[in-house]
Amino acid sequence: MQSPETCSQPALRATLLLVFLLLLAGCTAGHGPPRPHASDASAPGAASAVAPGSLQAFAAARAAELTPSLRSIFAPPQGLPQPFFLVLSREVQETPLADRVLAHAADDASLAFAREDGGIGIVSSWPCRSLALPGGARAVALSLAAQAGRLAALDEGNHTLRVFDLTACGELAAHATPTPVATMALSPDGQTIGYADAAYGLWAGPAIATGQGFASLARLRFITLDVGFSPRGGLLVVVDQVGWITVWKLPEGQILKTLRLPGGPFQEARISGGTVLARTVQGGTVAFDLASASALAAPPPETLTLREGVLLHTGGAPRLHRRLSLGMSPMQVWLHEAAGVLTLRDVDGQARSYTVQDGRPTHPPGGQGQPVTLDGQYVASHGALRLQIAFPLYKTAGMTLYCRQTADEQYLLWWEAGEHPAAPQTPPPGLPRLSNVFGAEPAGWIPLD
Repeated sequence: MQSPETCSQPALRATLLLVFLLLLAGCTAGHGPPRPHASDASAPGAASAVAPGSLQAFAAARAAELTPSLRSIFAPPQGLPQPFFLVLSREVQETPLADRVLAHAADDASLAFAREDGGIGIVSSWPCRSLALPGGARAVALSLAAQAGRLAALDEGNHTLRVFDLTACGELAAHATPTPVATMALSPDGQTIGYADAAYGLWAGPAIATGQGFASLARLRFITLDVGFSPRGGLLVVVDQVGWITVWKLPEGQILKTLRLPGGPFQEARISGGTVLARTVQGGTVAFDLASASALAAPPPETLTLREGVLLHTGGAPRLHRRLSLGMSPMQVWLHEAAGVLTLRDVDGQARSYTVQDGRPTHPPGGQGQPVTLDGQYVASHGALRLQIAFPLYKTAGMTLYCRQTADEQYLLWWEAGEHPAAPQTPPPGLPRLSNVFGAEPAGWIPLD
């Protein structure tokens, strides 16, 4: 496969050197104070004014706002048209941060997201919490330099790059581009913008020194999927659909090195710090470390995901989550006496096997076991064998809430008519921690955090 050849411009080095010397000298001639573009949106999680602080704190606050108390499981069912069961398990939190999102950008512990209504929400330590593009235009791409307090936004016409000051909530510069922008990035120090256009051009220039223009670095051979900067900002990284990674040294405008992603071609790619994450046309994922020039065994976990317009945050300490499923399978039990194994067809339709002696999960033995009688209080009986299959957790209003611990900190819960004589009439402190899934007495309780 041939390399991604480029067509360098004759005056490239001289132009870029002049631009960056002026930039380093603080060339801001012709600029007054930042023009204010604060949004007046106020809906939580919308193009809204978002409480300042870290992304993690914002996600935790949203999770607390959106997650009802798990103690609501002790309320008997009302109005549901059919039987249901609940699944409670300890999982990493996935929290919706905002809906109708078109684009987002994150840097360190900060976040910016652009919504369909034209607003841009900001989560950072800087005073600016929301922005709006002039004329109600929508942003279709964002790049955040949180440490520098700057944000770059591309409008929906793909022809104007705007740079905002998050310390004053104002616009610093607007750059009109002759050709629609395909993808762009703002350097970590907020001083430089690099972008690829729809005509396969690669450009770089000062973020706020308007009038200097952007220098053309090259005419690229393949479609660019993403551009980004190295963590220190001195290198511009370009990833194309074939899998070529080209690293440009700035301000010289020289190709420093060319790398190759394995497994191409690719349909999308994202540069995140020193890592390239790419998705193949077959749907596979490749993670590549730029420093070592090698593929990673496993991609780093995604913290932010945009799914059908909903921006989701995944992270934080694992916590108990509740899922409701309508419809229940009748529970059935079989005994494999020779193997000492009991197999259950659970209320969720899944088959699970346990040792009779200590109730530990095990692999199902071969062959068909003997059906075991299960009474109305979920006690399985076979000869002298009596096992409590489901734990009576709580009773109220003529009903009993039953609980099955299917795995470590994973539970099935459902309501049945009739009050179990052994069930307490006051809600328990949490979920029973059973050393034996057939145990009648919990070894402890898992708080409903």
